Amino acid sequence: MKNRINKSISVVSLLIGILLNKVSAQEIIPNKDPDVILSHGSVNINNGGYGSGMAKHPIKANTYYMLTDRGPNLKAPGGIKVFPKADYAPQIGLFKVVDGLLIKEKVITLKDKDGNNLTGLPNPIGFGGTGEIAKDLDGNDLSLSKTGVDPEGIVALEDGSFWVSDEYGPHIIHFDSEGKTIERINPFGSGHGGRALPKVFGNRRPNRGMEGLTITPDGKTLVGIMQTAMYNPPADKDNIKSNSRISRIITFDIETGDTKQYVYIQEAASLSNSEIRAVSNTEFIVLERDGKFWGDQVDPAVFKRFYHIDLSKATDVSDPENGHLGSMYGPDVPENGWITIDFEAGYEIGDYSEKGIGVVAIEKSIPAETIITFVGLGEFLVTENAELGSTVLKGVLSVASLKNAERNYLAPKRTLEQLSAAELSDFGIVPVSKDLYLDLLADMPNYQHDKPEGFSILADGSLAIINDDDFGIMSDINGNMLQKNLPNGAVDSNVLYIVPRNSVLARLADEVQSVFTPKLTLEKGASYKTGVFDESAAEMVAFDYHTKRAFVSNSDSNGIDILDVSDPENIRLVKQIKDLGGNVNCVDVSQYGIAAIAVENNDATQNGFVVFVDALTGSELNRLRTGVWPDNVVWSPDGTKVITADEGQPNDDNTVDPEGSVTIVDLGNGSLRDVVLSMQSDVNIVTFNHLNFLSDLLQDYGVRIFGEIYDNNGEFVRKSTLAEDFEPEYTAISPDSKTAYVTLQENNAFVIIDIESGELVDLVPMGYKDHSLPNNGFDSSNKDDRINIRTWPTLGMYQPDAVHAYEAFGETFLVTANEGDARDYDNFSEETRVAKLDLDPAAYPNAEWLQKSENLGRLKTTTATGDYDGDGDIDQIYSYGARSFSIWDSQGNLVWDSGDQLEQITAKLHPEDFNSTNDENDSFDNRSDDKGPEPEAIAIGKVGHNTFAFIGLERMGGIAVYDITFPHNPSFMDFLHTRDFSSEEYTNFDMGPEDIHFVDAKHSSTGKPILLISNEVSGTTTVAKINYEPSKESPYFKLQLLHASDLEEGGSNEDLEAAVNFAALVDGFQKHEPNTILLSAGDNFLPGPFFNAAGDYSMRAVFNEVYNDFFGLPSDLDGDGNEDSYGDLRPEAGYADIALMNIIGFDASAVGNHEFDAGTEVFDHAINHYPRGAGLSNDRGVGALFPYLSANLDFANSSMSSLYTSEILESSEFGVNPEDALKVEAKYGGYGSKHLAPATILDVNGTKIGVLGATTPRVEFISSPGDVKVSPADSDDRVETMKALAKVLQPTIDKLSKSTDKIVLLSHLQQFGNEIELIKHLRGVDIIIAGGSDTVLADENDDLLPADTTVTGSYPYLAKDGNGDPALLVSTAGRYRYVGRLNVEFSPRGTILVDRLDSSINGPVAAIEKNVKALWGDEDPKSKGTKAALARKLVEGVRQIVLDKDGDVYGYTKTYLAGDRATIRTEETNLGNLAADAQLWAAKQIDSSISVALKNGGGLRASIGEVITLADGSVVYSGPQKTSYKGEGAITMLDLENTQRFNNSLTAVTLTASGLREIMEHGVAGSVPGDQPGRFPQVGGMRFSFKYDEDFSEEEGIQRIKSLVITNEDGSIKDIVVKNGLLVGDPNRMIRMVSLGFLVGGGDGYPFEELGSNIVGLTDTEGNKIREQMAFGSYLKEFYGSLDKAFSLNETSPERDLRIQNLMYRDDSVFGNPLMAGKVQLRVNNGTLEIYWDSVEGTTLQKSYNLIDWTEIEDVQNGVYLPVLNEPAAFFRLRYE
Repeated sequence: MKNRINKSISVVSLLIGILLNKVSAQEIIPNKDPDVILSHGSVNINNGGYGSGMAKHPIKANTYYMLTDRGPNLKAPGGIKVFPKADYAPQIGLFKVVDGLLIKEKVITLKDKDGNNLTGLPNPIGFGGTGEIAKDLDGNDLSLSKTGVDPEGIVALEDGSFWVSDEYGPHIIHFDSEGKTIERINPFGSGHGGRALPKVFGNRRPNRGMEGLTITPDGKTLVGIMQTAMYNPPADKDNIKSNSRISRIITFDIETGDTKQYVYIQEAASLSNSEIRAVSNTEFIVLERDGKFWGDQVDPAVFKRFYHIDLSKATDVSDPENGHLGSMYGPDVPENGWITIDFEAGYEIGDYSEKGIGVVAIEKSIPAETIITFVGLGEFLVTENAELGSTVLKGVLSVASLKNAERNYLAPKRTLEQLSAAELSDFGIVPVSKDLYLDLLADMPNYQHDKPEGFSILADGSLAIINDDDFGIMSDINGNMLQKNLPNGAVDSNVLYIVPRNSVLARLADEVQSVFTPKLTLEKGASYKTGVFDESAAEMVAFDYHTKRAFVSNSDSNGIDILDVSDPENIRLVKQIKDLGGNVNCVDVSQYGIAAIAVENNDATQNGFVVFVDALTGSELNRLRTGVWPDNVVWSPDGTKVITADEGQPNDDNTVDPEGSVTIVDLGNGSLRDVVLSMQSDVNIVTFNHLNFLSDLLQDYGVRIFGEIYDNNGEFVRKSTLAEDFEPEYTAISPDSKTAYVTLQENNAFVIIDIESGELVDLVPMGYKDHSLPNNGFDSSNKDDRINIRTWPTLGMYQPDAVHAYEAFGETFLVTANEGDARDYDNFSEETRVAKLDLDPAAYPNAEWLQKSENLGRLKTTTATGDYDGDGDIDQIYSYGARSFSIWDSQGNLVWDSGDQLEQITAKLHPEDFNSTNDENDSFDNRSDDKGPEPEAIAIGKVGHNTFAFIGLERMGGIAVYDITFPHNPSFMDFLHTRDFSSEEYTNFDMGPEDIHFVDAKHSSTGKPILLISNEVSGTTTVAKINYEPSKESPYFKLQLLHASDLEEGGSNEDLEAAVNFAALVDGFQKHEPNTILLSAGDNFLPGPFFNAAGDYSMRAVFNEVYNDFFGLPSDLDGDGNEDSYGDLRPEAGYADIALMNIIGFDASAVGNHEFDAGTEVFDHAINHYPRGAGLSNDRGVGALFPYLSANLDFANSSMSSLYTSEILESSEFGVNPEDALKVEAKYGGYGSKHLAPATILDVNGTKIGVLGATTPRVEFISSPGDVKVSPADSDDRVETMKALAKVLQPTIDKLSKSTDKIVLLSHLQQFGNEIELIKHLRGVDIIIAGGSDTVLADENDDLLPADTTVTGSYPYLAKDGNGDPALLVSTAGRYRYVGRLNVEFSPRGTILVDRLDSSINGPVAAIEKNVKALWGDEDPKSKGTKAALARKLVEGVRQIVLDKDGDVYGYTKTYLAGDRATIRTEETNLGNLAADAQLWAAKQIDSSISVALKNGGGLRASIGEVITLADGSVVYSGPQKTSYKGEGAITMLDLENTQRFNNSLTAVTLTASGLREIMEHGVAGSVPGDQPGRFPQVGGMRFSFKYDEDFSEEEGIQRIKSLVITNEDGSIKDIVVKNGLLVGDPNRMIRMVSLGFLVGGGDGYPFEELGSNIVGLTDTEGNKIREQMAFGSYLKEFYGSLDKAFSLNETSPERDLRIQNLMYRDDSVFGNPLMAGKVQLRVNNGTLEIYWDSVEGTTLQKSYNLIDWTEIEDVQNGVYLPVLNEPAAFFRLRYE
């Protein structure tokens, strides 16, 4: 042990800094003086220099990579650099901080690509040089080096490699782990690897290159900062050096090499930017400094500051042309210095000659076509109608002089560096935002060094800062070498300072915590009393939420007590588990109801066990061997692993000291079955014996290793090995179940273990708590008869017992109860008292006073630690435990410690019982000498939106509660004491709390959170009720976002009622939350019954009445005395869909693909406002009152251009309300109102919300956008397409970001996987509303409609954007079936607070009467004036038109015909088969050569039939029900229109066999699991099998289609096209197909036009096109035209599909010729089962069976399966023979 400084920094009690006036920083000095590498006279050049840059080790705690620059050098007159050691090779040093010392562990010398050492000599011109001259000490010229490097910035990667930036070039160089060059990047193209920086960076100022380099947290982007303004242009360097504060930040995409540049404004032109470090993907800390020493009386240091900057809203100033000067700013300059100006409006003129005189104002009376000629001396000749270059003057108007003009100067185009900071806004340049993070000289006014250059950000926001010591030398003005001495006289050397500073998270906390403080208190409930005192009858406690039982380890009975805690006021014993084969130490219960019990072997020096018990029955399931003495057991949060901390304690006489270990048990998925089947081979016992050789080194690092082994006679034998000495105590597991943190209590350390691999990731010494600091005091004596909490010159060993992990702000933190423990055995004890120590007189000159009993004399201390110099006396007093609880980051850095708060709290609340012992009352102050209150137990729980820690105090008892939501700044909440100090009935109240378990409200039987507390001494288990009162004030902005997509109203009774209920739900939600917006992700209408009904003449009156009611008309709007109202609104297709959205109150919508299905003209008419004459009475159409948005569709040059604006306007600027309509001159066809834009801004009660839209790039292939331009081009490569789309959208997002920090994207991309991929590439988007996929996201508490059984994921889907910031994705099913409801809160900085999402209110709300009633209660949601009332009036107008079609019957079905999106686009369905067969049949009537049919699943839009929920909650899928319009099972015209809304025409096409395969390959190519592509084929006349294969390669012959046959009508094989993935037969043989005109024309990307021939649109005998609706209808009439002929084939799962076989679900049976679906009839005839087969010959009896031999019959699509009576598990498949 070298000193007494803690390795970690506490935010509350800052650790000592030896040199500092303000005790605020920790100084970490080198462990030895640097070697001298060269002496020159009396001056030594030291081998230091490790301060030009610094990076934290990406994995190891307290470890840093530090960078040298080019080597020792001196500045001489004439721009000369003197290199005393010219062969110096720049280096990276690996340093570890150990006990306040900086220890160099490794040196990595930087090398070129061939492995040769690099030098620090300057580059020649063209390779990075700027004309530097290099000489040696004797004045000899040194050769320049093309590969020379002056390193300044460093990034350390997890793979061991480094990125380094330098001051030459600048170069960015990638080095491998041994320092060899992988790639060199610079502006000259002279690097290695082929990539380059922008050319403008070649103008860097000498010795002022890329001083800092960092990498974004996502690992994708390097970010560098230039030290100062560059000499750009070089000719203006003097001006730039003196005046320019413009420096550049560059980002470099590591994968693509793409760069961006941003402006950083320095505080003064004389300052330097020394380093940059990333906080997030857009936020950074920058060090800006001067180069002066503190204390210099002539020129004192004045500036060393750290700034927090943000690039997210800054302007990219990159030059697209990549010119040598970069982007230029200013007017275009005529070469001859003349300029012509139109003076009609009176403009300014300027001198554009090379001298650049300035600007003068010209009077407005000067005529047009005036020429101004510069004539010198600030004067201009102003002439009229002169010709440039001509001496002929047609009229001299005046001579304008600038001599006395007070105007700003206007020069020719200038570079960025030539602009002033004030001028940036003139050119639309937004620099990075910048605010002060830390003023180093304010926090450390005696900071000695001139050049702090490298720093890292620690987890708590503290900064680790290293200085550049310049190898201990400097030069005078003549270039002579001097020793570089600090103001205090010492030679400068590298010193690491840890300077505390609130982190970015802390600053966020500062914004909110003062006003956002909830109230939480504890209240004692019932106790279960064993009646056993001081025998550990209630030690550890766990909870099973399934049974509402507590599991308590009972050492007295050596078993587990199972307690019913369902009633917090009445706990009872249910059962005891005993005889587990050893001593029970601990228990934990998994989420699956399985208890894991840690059992110590009866011989405690042998391996123990973990026993698994069914929590419901108490029966043993399995037992597996662990390490020795498993003292603690925990389940991983995901319930799949069990971990024990195997303490391996020595026996009582220390003759045996077993090795400590950590046991990891892999239990598969954690189910009861997997637990039962687990074997010893699933157990990984992690040991530490491979570290034994490091024992001495680790002790130097602060790990306590001091055990001893004795023989049976008590004689010393040897020291314990490291593995024997380590005693794992307690385990915490990270929330993601990947990492275990195990405390080594006696060793004052913890280990970090990767759970999956079982590998030791790190060993972290915990350091020591300095009790001499303010707020770190304690009461040290039990003999002074008083409370005396004060500071003492001791260091406390943290030595935690319990440790728990939790997540805050996306990071894992650890909470420890710092109990402390000494080793005290028969033959060996470290424990003594301070009074008995021999204290070093130099360290403790007041030893006599300290060692008095009333002072430190009674304090228990250790003899094993504290003798630093080995002279036998104690140089430092240590104490056990820190009398506190602490919070640490996941790397082991101390974030916060409670200091002396626990003793202060108990002293205040229970002064008469302060520091009592736990086994006796009337024991005031008894434990002050021995760990005080002794924090032992911890539980962590989330209540409301806050996270709380519950700390159990083992000795005097009680539970302290802290709010730890903000890890850097916890706050005390409450203290519960359940001990009765007035009673001697020690088993009737709580004494010695040993463990605490938190039960959240969701799993508690009362619906409120509780604590379970096991009390070791009293043998009691107690319930504490948690009372929580959230803060009444919140600084967060709360937004309720209601959303929908794919509204596509169909017109069925179910759809119409859903629309009305949808309106009622929106109305109700808006009443409850004023900050509400309603958005749609597009596809708001679709050709079909409802869409078409709006064009019926009867709707004219409906539209007029509905809109008059909606706007409160008639009313005198314009004050002319006449009432205004609508009277001539016309019916037109699509108007009802838009009217319904207007009524409900949508604020914005994305443009979907179906908006274009009827063409752009129909889309235009539906959303545009159409007046025709003066007054509202002549308006023909209201149009959309909300904006349609798409940032990747360009309407500017389309037929809809008049409706479009590229500007970002507030949503109120879109649409036309009646008042606005009266103010304009009516012109038929609209008057220029805007309805389309890339984005809009919503004003939500003063808060701006940005909203933009995105449309699927596939819209060109799946709809008819006409002349609307679509970007980017579509492809089947999801990742590349989404990257390209992100590049299109990002500029719009950036524009929105200038107005708001809350942005919503309405994304209509058809597959939810597209949105998941897209968000990764966007920056600044908070929420995506996904559309086009009907994806249902829901939680377990969301009630879904019976038909919606497929849930893609939880609501909302949690993601991160390209900056690594949280983003939410939401989606619901369409057709007004759900209102998506997302309540979200934003921090003051616009960040989504994921922790505050409430699943109980968020999610899809079904638009059904039950939910409307629950929301509105006794109020009538459909009373006059409500949204629902208006919606009802509109849909009733449509209903009769639609229902007339529901009485037009075409056929019958007895079964449900599945057309829902999730099935019709992914598998064979009975509706798909029926529709494809109908298409094939209809086509054959025209062309008998047609043998196969293909439809796209996306063209079938709805199911036919009913989904019925029975009284017991079960769901039945049935055929259509009987109504007043139709009979049972009837398929009507309304069904035809709803299922096949596009009503495409049928088209015949001839394909080769090879072409057919390609068509089918295209059909299944998008069938990625989870996606629902509209192209998915439904077929007739063929069957096929496929397997989606991500390795598909057409070139390599790997196909998705594995089998493909053309079939006869009876299902037999007519032609084999593909077998085993290969074409069979002549690939050019012709096959005639019928498909849809849309697909044959290229729709859904089908390549028919490329592959097909003889393409013919099918027509009937009268020349009318045959369309799919009538083909379907005619087929139904022909074959299923009456109820007795009704279609009866049930829908089946993919495992049983025959026509389309997905080999992910089943084996290939395409060639098996099974009984085809829909052809089997079963009949029971006098006890005999008869199977009939429909064939072309008619219905014939095929098979018959005696029913006595069969138990049941299951009619399935794969054939008929009949289970055998005596073999219940066996099935037969009957095949047609």
